[in-house]
Amino acid sequence: MLLIISRHNDLSTQDVINWLLYYGAKVCVLNEVNYIEDIVIEIKDTYLKFLLKTSKKEYIDLTEVKGVWFRRGEILFSRRYKVEVINNKKTSQYKDHIINFCKEEVEGIKEFIYQYLYDTCQCLGRPHTNRLNKLFLLHVAKKIGVSIPDTYVTSNIDLDKKVLHHYNFIKPIQEGIFYFIDKTKEDLKMLNKRVQAKLIPYSYSFPTLFQNEIKKQFEIRSFYLNKHFYSIAIFSQRHKKSIYDFRDYSFDDENYMRPFKLPNILEKKLSEIMNYIKLNTGSIDLIYSNTGEYYFLEVNPVGQFGFVSTYGGYDLEKKIAKILLSYEKRKN
Repeated sequence: MLLIISRHNDLSTQDVINWLLYYGAKVCVLNEVNYIEDIVIEIKDTYLKFLLKTSKKEYIDLTEVKGVWFRRGEILFSRRYKVEVINNKKTSQYKDHIINFCKEEVEGIKEFIYQYLYDTCQCLGRPHTNRLNKLFLLHVAKKIGVSIPDTYVTSNIDLDKKVLHHYNFIKPIQEGIFYFIDKTKEDLKMLNKRVQAKLIPYSYSFPTLFQNEIKKQFEIRSFYLNKHFYSIAIFSQRHKKSIYDFRDYSFDDENYMRPFKLPNILEKKLSEIMNYIKLNTGSIDLIYSNTGEYYFLEVNPVGQFGFVSTYGGYDLEKKIAKILLSYEKRKN
């Protein structure tokens, strides 16, 4: 049996599932619409029972799972306990404490599920990597010898304005925010933006990451999968809207993308980064500068790869399905 942990609206996940079903695999999926409703764990010296019942009335025996794809999102549990606590008048004065206690208990069970799966199954991706720290990634890249943009983090704009003239690019420290607002039918995106420190009207700000701007020929999205790289060049500088971030584009005028081969020496160093952070899959973003240099930006362990597959002609969904199938066929 194969287990996939993802989000229900992730199109790439569904494409991989379609291939798995085509090959006759038994697949179970956990996401925000098929979450854990009930659980039974029994541990004895020579016996383990580990059974889940989902909100869609599916039963998953985790002892039968041979392969796991930690694609996106996380394992979710029913919030039934919260409703029961709120409706219980006898404990109403303690409800916040009881709810916090219940949340901690659920987190303990989730952690055991993650640890058990990672210990007993072959895994693509790994748990707890949804939010890799960008500053740590830059540190690792620098340590391994991959060029990075000059980076500066500060919360005191007034104090650092003389320094910040060199750092004219602002970006999130963690993953950017992407929300769809139903009322206005608009996307709320937190993207990379060019700024001028002297025009920032505040003396203090929330700790903010600044980088120097790298004049680019194009951007690169490289999907790393089991020691192989599948890359495309993204000519985002051709459009005013996407010149600083290829994700800021219009569907009416998309960026030109084509397959691209990274230099072998760079692939070797990027592999070292992935090994260092213990990831066997993820999306790596780079810049190819006007001076012919490659700059590492970040690794997104749950980044989108569908457009890399399409524009690169890589058929990544099928490749991922075949890797998962190899997990399912392994002997205990």
